[in-house]
Amino acid sequence: MAAKNVTGKTVKHKPKLTQLNRGVKKTSSTSESLGLSSGLSSCTQRRVKRRSTRSSSHAVDTKPGVSKKRKQNKKRKKYGWEQIDHAIDDIKGGMSTKQAAHKWQVPRTTLQNRKKSGFKDVGLVRPGPPTVLTGDEETVLCDWLIELSHRGIPVQKEQFLDSIQKILTDDPRPNPFTNNKPGKGWFKA
Repeated sequence: MAAKNVTGKTVKHKPKLTQLNRGVKKTSSTSESLGLSSGLSSCTQRRVKRRSTRSSSHAVDTKPGVSKKRKQNKKRKKYGWEQIDHAIDDIKGGMSTKQAAHKWQVPRTTLQNRKKSGFKDVGLVRPGPPTVLTGDEETVLCDWLIELSHRGIPVQKEQFLDSIQKILTDDPRPNPFTNNKPGKGWFKA
């Protein structure tokens, strides 16, 4: 099939693969069942064969986008908090970090990080600046918000920030807020 393009040159168009396969009868032969008739070029036959083998060779049990190789190489920690606590006790008793890591099968870097932080309990230490409200005050605010939502009463942002300002005014303490009222950044965090 030939046609002229915009510049006036004769251009050959390759027939689409679907157009070529329409007239092929299905037989038991592998090449014919894949649509590889003798009328197709060898390049087109290879393309069709590659497509058919690609779709059948993929494993069904893997998630899309995740290779099996990545799943196999992923390391999982094989130690618990008890082992870390025992290793820390041994380090406090005079054992070296390397020996304690080997004895309790805990990564040496984990023990070094705990030693560097002064053996603080990771579960109790919270990163970042200290909180402005106490745990009890936060609980009271949460209960108040939940109760109002059960009653169908919406709480505006300003009402919420005003209630926090009242708490901080009634019980003065150092805080980073202007006039004891939190701003947008605190509210969004």
